[in-house]
This record gives sequence, C-alpha cells and structure tokens, in this order.
Amino acid sequence: MVNHKRFYLISALLIVLLGILTTSPRAVLSQSYQEAPMLVARVANGDLPPVEERLPQTPLVVEPFDEIGAYGGELRYAGTYADVTTFIAWEFLTHWKPDMSGVYANILESYEVNEDASLYTFHLREGMRWSDGVPFTADDIVFAMNDIYLNPEVRGQAPANLVVNGEPVVVTKIDDYTVTFQFAGSYGLFPEFLAWWPSWQPIFFPKHWLSQYHMSYNPENVQAIMESLNSYPELANANIQSWVDMFNIYALTSPWAFVQYTHQIDRPTLFAWVVKELDFQAGTLTLERNPYYWKVDSAGNQLPYIDTITLTNFDENNDIKLLRLLAGEFDTTKDAPQEDYSLFLDSQDTSGLRVYDVPSDSANAASIVFNMNFVDAQKAAIYANRDFRIGVSHAINRQQIMVLVYGDMGVPRQVAPLPDSPLYNQQLETQYTKFDLTLANEYLDRVLPQKDDEGYRLMPDGDRLVVNFQIGESFGLGFSQIAELIVQQLDAVGIEATIQLVESINAPSYSNQLEATIYTSEGGSGISAILDPRWFVPASEASYYATGWASWYMNPNNASAIMPPDHILAQIDLYRQVLSTPDTDERIRLMQEVLQIAADEFYVIGIASPQTRYWLINERINNLPDIWFDGWIPGMQSITSPFQWFFDEG
Repeated sequence: MVNHKRFYLISALLIVLLGILTTSPRAVLSQSYQEAPMLVARVANGDLPPVEERLPQTPLVVEPFDEIGAYGGELRYAGTYADVTTFIAWEFLTHWKPDMSGVYANILESYEVNEDASLYTFHLREGMRWSDGVPFTADDIVFAMNDIYLNPEVRGQAPANLVVNGEPVVVTKIDDYTVTFQFAGSYGLFPEFLAWWPSWQPIFFPKHWLSQYHMSYNPENVQAIMESLNSYPELANANIQSWVDMFNIYALTSPWAFVQYTHQIDRPTLFAWVVKELDFQAGTLTLERNPYYWKVDSAGNQLPYIDTITLTNFDENNDIKLLRLLAGEFDTTKDAPQEDYSLFLDSQDTSGLRVYDVPSDSANAASIVFNMNFVDAQKAAIYANRDFRIGVSHAINRQQIMVLVYGDMGVPRQVAPLPDSPLYNQQLETQYTKFDLTLANEYLDRVLPQKDDEGYRLMPDGDRLVVNFQIGESFGLGFSQIAELIVQQLDAVGIEATIQLVESINAPSYSNQLEATIYTSEGGSGISAILDPRWFVPASEASYYATGWASWYMNPNNASAIMPPDHILAQIDLYRQVLSTPDTDERIRLMQEVLQIAADEFYVIGIASPQTRYWLINERINNLPDIWFDGWIPGMQSITSPFQWFFDEG
C-alpha cells in the first residue's frame, strides 16, 4: 500500500530544501544512441540528420517501468481530438511521478531555487529541438512569457498562476539555455504547478513559427495578412478585428484539441508524436513519431517506441465507440464508459483490452453545487444560506445513488481530502451525510418556511423555488443519472428542480448564469487540494459554487467579478499564504486552516467516496507503471508515460 501522506511530505520537503535540484530519472551513461527503423531510412535518404545530432547533449534518460521496448506499431486510439491531447501534449517543464510522490525535471535539465522560493533559475537541455529541427532555447520561453502571456495587448491580465503579491512574474534570459522566473514573493509550489495543465504557457509557443504573426517582430507580414484575410481559410470567417485576433488564431490559448485545426498541422511542438494527417471526412487523425524527441531509454534508444497513432474521432456517437471497443478495433481510449465496467471485464479475451483499476485523484464521486453568486439575486441569497445546503444534504439518499449509479460501491462522504492525505479534515468529510428527511425539513424551514398548495417551497417574493441543474453533456450518463435522482429526492422536501443538458457549463459560469450543477470533485489525494482548491476556496474559475467570487480572485476587473465578503477574503488570503510559503510544514498547516474554513462554510455537497476508475489498454502493450492516479492534476493518460509504451509481439 502506497503511503501517500509520506510521499507528499517528503517530495514537498525536498523541493524546498535541496536548493539546487536536478531531477532527471538518471544521468546519461552513453553517447551512443539508437533510433527507430523508420527514422534510419530517413537518415539514409538525407531527410534527417543522424540521431546524435537530433538529441540534446543531455537527453532525459527514462528507466522503463518494465523493460527496454521494441520499436514499431500503430496505436489505435478511440476518442475526441481533445482526448488525444492529454495523451501526447502533457509535456511541461516538470512532470509528476506516476504515484504522485513528487515532480521531476522534464523539459528542464535542472533548476535552482533561492532560499525564499521567489527566484527560480531554469536550465534547458542544450541542443534540444522543436519537432521541425529548430533549437528550443530560452528565447522561446521569453517569447511565450513576455510577448504573449505578460503582454497586456495580447492576453490582457497576467494569468493568476504567474502572479504573486499582485505582481506578474519577471522572466529574463540569462543565456541561450538559462532563464529566470523572478516573483514578487515566495512561490514554494511553483515546481508542482509547472507539472500540470496551465503550464503549457512556456513550452507551446515556438518563437520562430509564431513571430511571423506578431506585430513586434514582423509588422510588414502582419499588415499584409490583415489586408488579405480572405486569402487565409482559417481567418476568412473568424471576425478578425485586430492583429491580436489574427495572432491568437495561430498561437491558440492552449494545446487543448489543437490537433483538430488544419492550420496547426505544421506547428512545431516538443511532443513525442506530431500531426501527420487530418481527415475530417473519415473522422481520423494520424500522428507520427517526432524525430527530434528528446527522451531516450536507459539503453540509449530514442523514444517513443510506437511509430504512429491513429485517432478515430467519436464526438457524435459514443454508442458506436462502445461497440467498436468491444469488437477489439482499438488499443486504448480516454474516459472509458464507467457504467460498462462489467461488460468490458467480461469481454477482455475477445476485445483484447485489459481492464486496469486506477485509483482516482478525486475527493468524491461527484459534487452537488449551488451557485451563491447566481445572477438571480433572490436565488443567490437562498443558495448562499448554509442552512439551505445542509437541508439539501440531509435530503440526499446517498445509498440509493450509490446502488443505482455506482453499483453499490463507496461510502457516503462530503467533498474532502482523503484520509491518507496530510490535509484530511474529518468534519469536512463526514458532516451532514445522514439521510434524514426530518432534519432536512428542519433546516430548509429556516430558509424557506412558506409552501404553496402543492407543498413546494416559496421564495420570499412568493414565487415557487425551481432549481435548474445545468449538466454538461460531455460527462456522459453518470451526472445526468445523479441529477435525475436528486430531482426526485428534493421533491420529497418541497423543492422543485429541473435538469438542463448543456454543451458546457463554463460559458454560463463566466457570466454568473450557472445556477446549479453536478460536477467532478478534485482535490482528494496527497496535496492536490492545494494545487486544485476549487471546492475548498473560491480561487479557481471552476469554483462553480461562487462564480463571481472566483472571477474576482482571477481578476477583480472581470465583468462577472463580485468582491467576496470579509470572511471569505480572509480565507482567500490564507490560501495565498499557502502558495507563497517556502516551508513545507507551514504550507500544510495553513492549508489545514483553509480547509477548516471550508468545513465551516460547507460550500458544496458530496455524495460518496471517489470511485476507482477503470482504463482500457491493449493487453499487448507493455511498460505501464505499477500504480498511477486518474485525475486532472496528474495528467490523465500522460502520467503513464505513453512514450515508453510498446507492443509485445511475443
């Protein structure tokens, strides 16, 4: 059994105390490298330089989880264009270990941090190259930071993850392979933040490719493009009003689903596979190994092992995806349909897909969320009343939901760090979980004592309260099933509720028009509640229980921003101290205070302990870690290091 608490405390302590931290899995032992046969042919034809010239001087040496792999093969991937992004594009300056015991230098060769964790010095891998062979240097990072993310004309406000004490980071090139990040105060968790999704910021923007669209570097070309927009299919109907609009079409805001755009096919990246062909008519995407990928195994073989990935896009019809997975037409998928666990378990021999049980990084099976900043002020006041949320929690028959939705698995709990986390809070986990309609009505009567002739609760203005749960369609049947049960259960205590399926809940949340939802429950294992605190303090754009307060935290000038009351401001200030302190023990102590406030405020309602997720991976694929976590922070599928997957033909 992995002792996660011990892992997290040790890893965080090392980050602070080592000062100079070089975290490559192992040092380079040989300057003799091998490459895939398909690349040998290209070298022989003169299409590529020798492998030694394509690798950096100090490539990242990866010790395989099981054994040295064999080159070749096509990975058949079932999913969406966004899904495959998590498979190939989770390459950041640092990276989580599979057991989430800490991070290691990934794109970085090494880094140094000063005593108060306000200055980070990053050392890049000399000779490392983009997928088109152009060197990746400090100039690329400085361009991404100073000319894009910290440029008010291009991105407006600096991203919250790059701001300390109200001041954006100062990024400076020292030499071609050294860059510093200077913060206005301590930022002890910066290495961990660099390992997950927002941290594509420094590594996704090749200067040599994007500067042609940037006014500061190529004004004549930019002006020419602006004068002939109809000559560029990707711009012709994009409502371009300025050069910034045009630039962002090419730069994109993130790698998320970037592979679906034809004008991105030639975009240089640092990923193990690059886009080869995009066929919208067939609904397929073909990716091919990156000949300049900067990792090798411990025998000196350039990674990845697998030659190509073919994605079949299933945006429209998941039933067909299910049938084709069962028929053995694919090697893996993201977000396997959890409700079909038994079906896949019984069909392993015929589908060729092995079922892997993977512990979740979540804090609950799902969150029941009421937006205290909903645009309707009367409803917002009701949802902001803690007694309302307590009453609803006691009205939830968790055992019924666990039986009907989760196969009678799990135990009732609220959204809280797991018991083996150093951040565990028993009150936060266990309070108000008893199914008790008498208690539910007692609390709800304090908020909405009046009822109409049909027994439904009335708001202060005399209108019936009707709660509208907006459920994201992308989450499949699970959340809508939960919502249907909750609608029935709330009816028993005089609350009418409806369900509205929406493409995404993000759009309404940004304007405080999200009323209520069923959603995910991040922040369960280890210190993940610090890295993704969305359910415990309104400090994330995904803090859907207080979208206005969260918007204020992200940027007080946002149109949807609502300044939190003083007691919430005090909690937000505590969380900022958590992020800033370089001392591990103090960071844990401060976050425990944040979580105690979360327990007392009772922001969101949980259902049950997080479910073990199952993954589907072809039984012939080798080099998977002994343990890994399913979750957003660890990087979804990327935490298994797909670049070292290989097909065992034995």
